[in-house]
Amino acid sequence: HFIALGNISLIESMDNYAQLHFGNEKIMIKRSLNILEKKLDPSVFFRANRSQIINTDYIKDIQPYFNNKLRIVLMAGKTIEVSTRQSVLFKKLNSL
Repeated sequence: HFIALGNISLIESMDNYAQLHFGNEKIMIKRSLNILEKKLDPSVFFRANRSQIINTDYIKDIQPYFNNKLRIVLMAGKTIEVSTRQSVLFKKLNSL
């Protein structure tokens, strides 16, 4: 598969693989999130937690969550819980 990075809305960790979400499709690649994160543009892709990287262009809604965490709803409807540390960073980067 050749997928434009801009079409990827979410990357999820699945053991030693990463699952790429684009449109209504998903594919698995044998890469860790740490390796992928280093290659992605940090102004577009954000590491929400240990197991998920989101494309910020696909954010539909940002919701406050308990303990100063955030929940991010993607355009496809999936809700992502942002870790405490990453919530602080996300708020800082986005002036929230």
